[in-house]
Amino acid sequence: MALPPSCRTALAAALLAATAHATRAQVLRGAVRDSASRRPIPGVVVVLMDSGGRALTRDITDARGQYAVSLTAAMRGGRRLRIGFSPRDIRLSPPAADTTNLDVAMLAIPTLLSTVAVVDQPECPRRDDRATAFALWEQTKAALLATVVARDADPATVVRLRYDRRLRDDHIVSQRVQIDSVSTERPFVAPRPAAAFVEDGFVFDSAGLTWYSGPDADVMLDDAFARGDCFAVAPPDAGRETEVGPGFTRASRQRGRVDIEGVVWIDSVSRSLTDIVFRYVGLSRRAERVRPGGPVSFRAVDGTAMIDRWSLRFPAEPPGPEPPPSVAAMYDRQLEARESGGEVVLLALNAPSAANYVAVRCRIDVHAMTAGVLVVRAIMPNGEPAVGAHVEAQGVAHGAPAPHLAEGTTDANGLFHVCRAPRGTPLRILVTQEGAVPAMVAKELTADVGTVKVQLRPAHPRQQ
Repeated sequence: MALPPSCRTALAAALLAATAHATRAQVLRGAVRDSASRRPIPGVVVVLMDSGGRALTRDITDARGQYAVSLTAAMRGGRRLRIGFSPRDIRLSPPAADTTNLDVAMLAIPTLLSTVAVVDQPECPRRDDRATAFALWEQTKAALLATVVARDADPATVVRLRYDRRLRDDHIVSQRVQIDSVSTERPFVAPRPAAAFVEDGFVFDSAGLTWYSGPDADVMLDDAFARGDCFAVAPPDAGRETEVGPGFTRASRQRGRVDIEGVVWIDSVSRSLTDIVFRYVGLSRRAERVRPGGPVSFRAVDGTAMIDRWSLRFPAEPPGPEPPPSVAAMYDRQLEARESGGEVVLLALNAPSAANYVAVRCRIDVHAMTAGVLVVRAIMPNGEPAVGAHVEAQGVAHGAPAPHLAEGTTDANGLFHVCRAPRGTPLRILVTQEGAVPAMVAKELTADVGTVKVQLRPAHPRQQ
């Protein structure tokens, strides 16, 4: 039965309203600070989850400790993770507005060697430091997760220098060096998932060749890796006075499978990843003479770490005109060491365009953008950023003040963003701060992003 025109019109309007509501961008934004110093914390992983604890989205705080993630009705909780800080869980209610602000304080832990309750792993030996090792592993995972989230959220472009060399008695016999002609956002990538390494080992044969692999951050973060390994606090290293780390070994060994064991080292002062140092286990005694294994090193960038250097060392038969006449002769012939590795020689953080800056800061669709962003920078009389200053922004139309465009407080850098500011219209910005005279400036936005500096004056200037 056909609906009358009036009903069709009402139904279309209802569907349009429902669609607009469902597609409206809803954002959770805020800042993460140290609960004691109140300083912003960069490199904090922000994870939003559903009622079952499944991660739905994640972001990482920038150098100012700020984050912005899209909200959905399914999100019921969140977690903040940062190496050197206690994890912080939050509960979320269904979003009622386009933007929800949530600032979070995190508690710095006095030492990375705290203890936690652990799930029993019957194949691992009983150790007095087991709970401490797991706590250290949890901190390590937070740092590894930050490398992955930072890479996905704001990838850097790198150029790699790669090398392949032969060594005999630790002296280089030959070497080839290559600089990538194409930039990449992941300088070192493990070729297989963690589950495959746990099942088959880190050495495998393909196309008549033997391939040696090493772990990256994604592999070590995988639950399959943790389930297959035992952890212990690594013994002190004379060359690593400020570093600690969880040592890892395979829980069960299998004949013919080559595994790795090693340590993830963390600088306990800077609370950042240093490197993963490992060795191959399960090779023949002849192969072990070349000390097969390698390091995967990290570099700190804006509060997070990225892999910047790696090297895999493995045994190889020396070149010769013909094979040895017997197995005994082959065993007596010394193996060479092969090293395949590389390092980052150029790092370029991808600076956003003005349109991208608008999209990230204010969640504005850059393809249908009719407004811009005005960045207000408030400065105290002594030149320091005016932190927590109150800002009001108004548009001016035909000489009469228009309704408020935005109102709020400045961040730790004295910045406040007026989102969806109309272009080509004079704006009035009022800034008030305790101990300073209120200041008002006028600014007309002519581009996607504009800036205005507001210099405050002391409320009670000194008598001359």
